[in-house]
Amino acid sequence: MKQDFSLPANSHKKILVFRPSVRVGAQSTGGLFEPNAEWTEKAKANIEAALSRFQDKLDTRKNRVF
Repeated sequence: MKQDFSLPANSHKKILVFRPSVRVGAQSTGGLFEPNAEWTEKAKANIEAALSRFQDKLDTRKNRVF
């Protein structure tokens, strides 16, 4: 999100965020992507937590679909 973003309280606008496809891993010495399930789950949890905190700042209505 843009730094210092704010949405006027009575704008009646909504922000729709789609669940991203997240895969985290490392690049092997041969140049191939090697997924890491633990890192991927942690990254997904971090993204969800950050979006949740941001939504709490924007609006008190809890219309979340995670």
